[in-house]
Amino acid sequence: MYSISWGVLTPGEIKRVVVYVRNEGNETCLLILTPENWNPNNASNYLNLSWNCEDNRIEVGEIVKVTSSLPVSPNVVGVTDFSFDIIFEGSIFLET
Repeated sequence: MYSISWGVLTPGEIKRVVVYVRNEGNETCLLILTPENWNPNNASNYLNLSWNCEDNRIEVGEIVKVTSSLPVSPNVVGVTDFSFDIIFEGSIFLET
């Protein structure tokens, strides 16, 4: 488990963080990113995690650079501290 420090954020700001993800499995997979466990719960109303991994298929042993963006709503109210989990999950890629 790793931790990302987003630092001090201001309304309307977009914070970007780069991480590298490696497929350590035995099959090509699709990378899925899911934010969860927001604290406080209403933080997700004002913060919207996204990422730039358009082709999220990762080959065995491949390392991909992922830039995560966290824009802060200019209308944020009542959130002075926050935390959440980012789950990076690999789902087996089935070619059609």
